Amino acid sequence: MTVIVQEVYTAFKEAGVSEESARSAAEALTGYGDRFHDLEREMDRRFNEVDQRFNEITREMDRRFNEVDHRFNEVDQRFNRVDVEFEKSKGVQRLLQWMLGFNLALTAAVLFLLLRSGI
Repeated sequence: MTVIVQEVYTAFKEAGVSEESARSAAEALTGYGDRFHDLEREMDRRFNEVDQRFNEITREMDRRFNEVDHRFNEVDQRFNRVDVEFEKSKGVQRLLQWMLGFNLALTAAVLFLLLRSGI
């Protein structure tokens, strides 16, 4: 018998319980102790399983978030290229507007001179 069972056995004996009853009660308590240890081991095993599953889920979520981040970075790069091209086209548009304005002014001046000279 273990120390704890021996203490229970001694307590029963001092309480006036018969030898056989004290021994069987102490042995029964030993069985309960083993059941609690088994229950504790089972709970530890299940908690470890749950921890492993959470770790797997965390790794999978991290992997998927990294994929999404990578896709967002690709889209950002595409938008940056579009922005650069848009700025270039705005510059070309300004140049064309100035050329058109100059051409209109020159055409108006030539037309004015032709009309003034009486053609």
